[in-house]
Amino acid sequence: MKSPGAISMTRIRKLLLVTFLNLSFVMVLAVLIRRTLAPSHFAAILAYLPRPLFLAITVTLFYTKSLAKVPSFLGLHRKVLRPWLIGTILTIPNGLLLLLLLSWKKLPLAFDPAEAAWHLGFIFIGVALFEEGLFRGLVFRQLLMIAPWWRAGLYTGGIFAFTHLGNLLIGYPLPQVLYQLAHCLATSLLWGYLTWKLNGNIWACVAYHTVNNFYAAAFITDAQIRQHVVPFALLGWLGLAISFAAAWILFHGNRKPELVGLDNPL
Repeated sequence: MKSPGAISMTRIRKLLLVTFLNLSFVMVLAVLIRRTLAPSHFAAILAYLPRPLFLAITVTLFYTKSLAKVPSFLGLHRKVLRPWLIGTILTIPNGLLLLLLLSWKKLPLAFDPAEAAWHLGFIFIGVALFEEGLFRGLVFRQLLMIAPWWRAGLYTGGIFAFTHLGNLLIGYPLPQVLYQLAHCLATSLLWGYLTWKLNGNIWACVAYHTVNNFYAAAFITDAQIRQHVVPFALLGWLGLAISFAAAWILFHGNRKPELVGLDNPL
């Protein structure tokens, strides 16, 4: 019979392996697409949409042994509406602060309905669903079995932040990437808290990730962000602090969560 320590190490090794496989797939696919295709919607589809499928395949092979069990295993529970509303509402401070930045700097509103619809679907499937499925659905929920939520959130955030170093290779300036790293770490605490309080349901995190990224993609250009990195970063931190305070008020005093259904076979 294995000792608890041996079981934990086995769990961690497998978790790191699955995470490494998914991040390697993302990196290799991105490099191949970037070197062979010009930037376009088609190239973005090829680079991003296979991500959730690859995650589902690796989770099936290493954990569930059944593709049908992957959504529930990753915390994509059938209860969607309430968590989605919570995640969306918590992004409102960020959206309002972004509009404040645009007004303050007298920047034009970069909004095109067709492009906005494209960005929304693309961010949901190719970014939020994959990243939250991997980092909150798999990594955080596994670590939560051997660590308190805040520590599991920090560990997850460290891995999540590290993946954004690749933005240096595609032309992002160092100050913006450093902001992304710090912001990813802090945001992972909020998303970990939401996952913990919602009994392992990650839909609030998927909603927050989708809508929050949508604000930046639909209303402001990358060039504008790079031009105003400091005020954008400061308002981003303020919005995150407000969101976390709102989440704390919403859930504080609730009974201790129980992560029902977190069956994690070794």
